[in-house]
Amino acid sequence: MAAGYMHVVVCHDAAICKMTQLVKHNKPQCKQLQMQSCNTGLEYSAAVQVRDYVMQLEAHLAEVHRQSQRLIERQSKLGSSMSDFGASMVALGKFESGTLAQKFTKLGERADTLSGACQVRQQGLC
Repeated sequence: MAAGYMHVVVCHDAAICKMTQLVKHNKPQCKQLQMQSCNTGLEYSAAVQVRDYVMQLEAHLAEVHRQSQRLIERQSKLGSSMSDFGASMVALGKFESGTLAQKFTKLGERADTLSGACQVRQQGLC
């Protein structure tokens, strides 16, 4: 699509240059070239619209890429944090006794499970 756009722009600019040269030299071919230039003008206008659309699309895609990279980084940090939290809870459970020790250990195991799920999700986003 970009190659077609460049062709139209070059064609349009060449037609204007040639028409300007013919007007300066008062050549009769100028009227025929003006008609061709009108047709190329419509093509040029469409090409400009396509170019603007492609540029906007490119900007939006760059923003999506940037945001997705941020999401992947945050997901990775979340997985690491959950893993650290789980290890801390298991360690805390070792210092307690009775039901509190069981609860801390169970909380630590759940946090480790969630950490694994976050890491799997993060790899799925890549």
